[in-house]
Amino acid sequence: MTCGCAPLTPRREPLPRLSEIAPTPPDDAWPERFDPPPRARVLCVHLARPDPPPEAWKLVEPIGLSPSVLARWAANDMRAGTLEPENLEAFHAALMPVLGSKRSVFLGSDHFMPQHTTGPLTGRVPLALTGVKGETSKIELDGGRLRLLIRVRRTDDGNVEVDVAPHHHRRKRTPEPRSPLETVFDGTVFDDLRLRHTGDRLLVLGLPPRPPETKKPPAEPDPATEAKPEAEPDEQVVEPPVSEPLFEPQVIVPTRLGPLLFTTHHRDGPVQVMVILRIESDHRE
Repeated sequence: MTCGCAPLTPRREPLPRLSEIAPTPPDDAWPERFDPPPRARVLCVHLARPDPPPEAWKLVEPIGLSPSVLARWAANDMRAGTLEPENLEAFHAALMPVLGSKRSVFLGSDHFMPQHTTGPLTGRVPLALTGVKGETSKIELDGGRLRLLIRVRRTDDGNVEVDVAPHHHRRKRTPEPRSPLETVFDGTVFDDLRLRHTGDRLLVLGLPPRPPETKKPPAEPDPATEAKPEAEPDEQVVEPPVSEPLFEPQVIVPTRLGPLLFTTHHRDGPVQVMVILRIESDHRE
């Protein structure tokens, strides 16, 4: 029998966990809740009719929009309003028939996103624009395109705010290349027509309904234009000389912003466009 000394195995202490040695963050380091950015769905409907559908506009109300801004939209031949989400199906049915539609989806942020861009403007287009005080100024749109700038963002109080501004986009030529965010405001932004809306109602933009045509009574005959009695054969009628200009001056009537912005070209000719903006404030998968 042999005796000896057995080697002692040192006892190892377990390593501490990270949660035990990590410093404790302050109470206000992490938000209590995370709100995802809102998501915007934009639907541009091409209508198969020359006039805005009155049945659809009856479902649209001015709730949540500034009355003064709506008055300026009306003065520039445009209309805006809000729609209850449960009335969307009836609103779509009132728009029928349609020629087509375009959809786009984007996440909300602090940046404006271009939506519903028209075709290129050819030549110089005269525009009559009514401002804040009701005054009408005449400007010219030299090329470029018309579109809507839309910003959807969440405010500090948790609500979703929508900003919409008509925009004449004409890209500037610069020696240095620029990103799309840097060129988004090139041209003219019509700030006097900027709409702001907060809430869960849908935003509807388009052309106002035309007023009903009134039939004019038949005009009474003008004695000055009535047929003159024929002269006797032996009597010579001498008409006074009339000095006519060689060239008639061309009168160009400025158009309004609404027909330019909410009209697009189709194979059958120009058609009307209605824009419907829907916000999804909570879209967690």
